[in-house]
Amino acid sequence: MPLLATAFYILYLINSTSNFLDWFRMDMRKLVGRNFARLRGASGLTQEQVAERANVSQQYVSGLENGKRNPTIQMLFQIAKALGVSHVDLVMPTEQQGQSYDQPPDSST
Repeated sequence: MPLLATAFYILYLINSTSNFLDWFRMDMRKLVGRNFARLRGASGLTQEQVAERANVSQQYVSGLENGKRNPTIQMLFQIAKALGVSHVDLVMPTEQQGQSYDQPPDSST
């Protein structure tokens, strides 16, 4: 999926959630950091290994995981590829992960 289309699709997913205002108030850096830490832990990779795979410094990875970095869309793709996950998993609120990205989220909850 092209980057611009992905960005619009992410905005669509966000906009169609029932908790949009709660999500909007969430600090995206912290959300990405929490998701990154969880996904990195699940993959069994160290920060150094992810940094090497994504061609960034370990300090950048540490800042990302601690919610202090504001990654670009391109960097989200690099990090996701290094982790072996979808880029959407890095920005999706936890309760929506695992849903199909081809279908809008269930807004009945």
